[in-house]
Amino acid sequence: MAYLYRHIRLDNNEPFYIGIGYDNNYSRAYEKGSRNKYWKNIVDLTEYRIDIMLDYLDDDEVKIKEIEFISIYGRSDINKGTLVNMTDGGEGTLGYRHSEETKKRISESNKIENITEENRRKKSLYAKNRTKLHKEKLKIANTNRIVSEETRIKMSISHKGKKIPEDVKLKMSSSQKGRTHSEESKQKMRDNCHLSKLVLNTETGIYYNSSTEAAIAHCLNINTMHKYMAGKYKRKTSLKYV
Repeated sequence: MAYLYRHIRLDNNEPFYIGIGYDNNYSRAYEKGSRNKYWKNIVDLTEYRIDIMLDYLDDDEVKIKEIEFISIYGRSDINKGTLVNMTDGGEGTLGYRHSEETKKRISESNKIENITEENRRKKSLYAKNRTKLHKEKLKIANTNRIVSEETRIKMSISHKGKKIPEDVKLKMSSSQKGRTHSEESKQKMRDNCHLSKLVLNTETGIYYNSSTEAAIAHCLNINTMHKYMAGKYKRKTSLKYV
């Protein structure tokens, strides 16, 4: 399973990076290596906060969400937002912009190299097999993943008092307008009708009008909270559906 994270600079409280991680302890979200020079320039200027936005997603879901949030916040390299991501997300290189010098070097290299159709076919087959093997390894590595209590506390603290800016809300709303759903998506939404059920905290006696309201109050991802309540994850919770 995978997770989506973001980095927020503390000098102006703006998000500047959206990323994906597949590890067991969110180490990719906290890692400072393998970052581009624009990311490093910001980190040299200011402290930053790490938010785990979504968790327990499969490979396709997390890529879709990465594309969605990069589109919402916008990339600074194409003057559309604040993010230093160099791609549109989802596939690692989608939307990447090479410098003029790099484009020239690639062009000259392609003129010199005479690639046959057979070589192209072999390279394509190798890349497909490598991607498939990589996904299988990630699937095995993330089986029965357990998040430490320390990490849960960090996630809870990072979400307290958080407010979504009005311009981001507007972008999220606009991105959903005119959107059509497949029959499979519609069925998933019907299956998730539990989101509007009344939720009770059995310890405090407080009622919540929906799962979303309860998740926000307890600083939990909505899907994660539902799985706790359904007994799919080993964690005791005082929340239950009424």
